Amino acid sequence: DDVADLKITYTMGALTASVATDEDTSDSITTLSYAADGMSASVEMTDQGGTQTTEFAVSYATGGMTLGANADDADDWDVSVGYDLGGGTSVTVATGADEVSKITAATTVGAIALSIGQEFGEDDETELSATYSQGGMSFGISSDSGQAGKYGDEAENDTLGIKYTMGAVTAAYQMTKVDYAATGSTDQDATHVGVSIAVNDSLSVSAGQLTT
Repeated sequence: DDVADLKITYTMGALTASVATDEDTSDSITTLSYAADGMSASVEMTDQGGTQTTEFAVSYATGGMTLGANADDADDWDVSVGYDLGGGTSVTVATGADEVSKITAATTVGAIALSIGQEFGEDDETELSATYSQGGMSFGISSDSGQAGKYGDEAENDTLGIKYTMGAVTAAYQMTKVDYAATGSTDQDATHVGVSIAVNDSLSVSAGQLTT
């Protein structure tokens, strides 16, 4: 946020209040929050450029379950329920004002993390990802069947990446493939290679190449 010239924060027990203002524009952000016994709630009121907005958030955690809800005065809202099944496995169900519902399941087995998500709404979408990390090496692969918001057209996005760190040197490689559903759109393939060297705590040198 651009509002940062002056900020005052006051905490009393589980309650926290803060006000941030910009002396040049008179923009401001006022936040009230509460956190105790697994419950948190907040109200954020923003006055920026003459436009005033209010956002609300609340969450509650008990046992392995977490409930969450967010809303604003523009009638945008979302709610979610998450449950930790133990053993590194969790399930989350969410829905919102955009009439899109999503269920996500994630698990971790040793150095391997897996996740699968499915959206239900006007355009169904499936997300898959897997990562492996061991020592200085990490490897990841992901697939997303619906990327209309990112690429401007309904598209399937597949990404594969690998990174290796040895001492002060880090090398990375990533390959991305975008397949558009529309026959008139040109599919995209790209690879990116990069190397970074940490000279000291204050200086690092890096170089990269992108090929499309």
